[in-house]
Amino acid sequence: MAESSSSSMEKSDAEREEILDRMLTRLALADDSKLQVLLSKILPYCISSLSSQSQSLRKKVMEILSHVNKRVKHQLEIGLPLMELWTMYLEANAAPMVKNFCIVYLEMAFERTPAEEKANLAPELVANVSKFPPQHQDILLRIVAKVIGECHSNHVDENIVAKYRLMDDAVDRQIFVEFCLQTILYQPPSQGGSCPSRAFNCSVRSYYW
Repeated sequence: MAESSSSSMEKSDAEREEILDRMLTRLALADDSKLQVLLSKILPYCISSLSSQSQSLRKKVMEILSHVNKRVKHQLEIGLPLMELWTMYLEANAAPMVKNFCIVYLEMAFERTPAEEKANLAPELVANVSKFPPQHQDILLRIVAKVIGECHSNHVDENIVAKYRLMDDAVDRQIFVEFCLQTILYQPPSQGGSCPSRAFNCSVRSYYW
């Protein structure tokens, strides 16, 4: 019985590896203009495949992700599936390796997402931030800080303010406020320009004052 179960698992991994191989071929042959549509399906499937313990399957995933990184690195106009990545990250039974890669590509996805969309999603990233691993907290807080600085430097929509105020857990609020204060106090080496934290400083005040 155990052998049958093991055989079934191996077959499943083999099938997934075959699918990934076809995906890599499609990516390699696709023009950049078609890449975003392909990645909306391929990237979540690849990352979810990292839940497997098969080394050959994981190697194939890494091969695909390496190809993706090279193709999109300097092309910010190519979007990544932001909501799908965030949904995968929040899945309770997601493997640690899946979460680790989700968070990396989530940050990349935010850089390529229209301002309104990322401004609306950013508050969700800190809603339960204390429940996430410390290394992931840092990435999520960094994403949110960047969104605040980029999207709310002159004005913060009341709907967005309301979303941040829904952060009702005291620990979440403490983590968020401490990170905001550290960001405001950070003084980068002087290069003759204005302090980049100024826009963030003004925006954060809108949430709490």
